[in-house]
Amino acid sequence: MINYHLIITGRVQGVGFRWSVYQLARNAGIEGIVMNKDDGSVYCELQGPIEIVKQLITKIKAGPTPLRAN
Repeated sequence: MINYHLIITGRVQGVGFRWSVYQLARNAGIEGIVMNKDDGSVYCELQGPIEIVKQLITKIKAGPTPLRAN
């Protein structure tokens, strides 16, 4: 089990990014939170098996809407 804390910047608000990350994490069985920050970034905490979390982070990097990148 691993716990990652991520701050994602760039075009991540107003494009469905937070919802997409939430859906991907939920589908993968990853616990955590995803929230918009006042500075325009998105903060994520992801917790789960290391390989599944790493796969999710790879999808997040595909972003602004990582769910559509599947």
